[in-house]
Amino acid sequence: MVACEDEMAISTELRFAELKDLCLDPMNPRLGRNSTGRDVSQERILEMMRDWTLDELVVSFLESGGFWTHEALLVVSEKIYGAQRLVVVEGNRRVAALMYLRKAIDGEKVPRKIANVTKGAKPPESLFKRIPYLKADSREDIGYRPPASQKGDFHSWVLVASPQLPLWQKSSEITSGLLAPQVEPQQRTS
Repeated sequence: MVACEDEMAISTELRFAELKDLCLDPMNPRLGRNSTGRDVSQERILEMMRDWTLDELVVSFLESGGFWTHEALLVVSEKIYGAQRLVVVEGNRRVAALMYLRKAIDGEKVPRKIANVTKGAKPPESLFKRIPYLKADSREDIGYRPPASQKGDFHSWVLVASPQLPLWQKSSEITSGLLAPQVEPQQRTS
């Protein structure tokens, strides 16, 4: 586990799960403030995500044959639907794309765009059985907590991939330089 000053803990151990053992996040703020809640079904979440350009991810999975381990999901173990489950906090689009791909392969009804890109596809079964993830102790450890004042404005929040900055920040603060990391300029040695 990696722990920071404020006790954030995300495991550094890469683990693997089957698609059937992963749950889309019913608390995902991108679903909309009136559409989230621990009782929102997986089918309802998948339906809400159907227009999130998942077909592009399906094509990527079909072309690459699976997940790249450096694109591991970030998950937490939470009690939803009456049991402890692995809930995907970061990577919901990828999991939704895999869910639709699985449905298409099994002959179930899927959105037209996904049906079109999956015609005749025969992905390796490992695509659905060996999905890489890192487990966090809690959602807060992943940094997924925009302030209450921003609850409906998630498009202005971005994931920051920098050890010098908090994980989630308002994009205008980054572009304005308010949160720019303080890095000493390197001297050229030519």
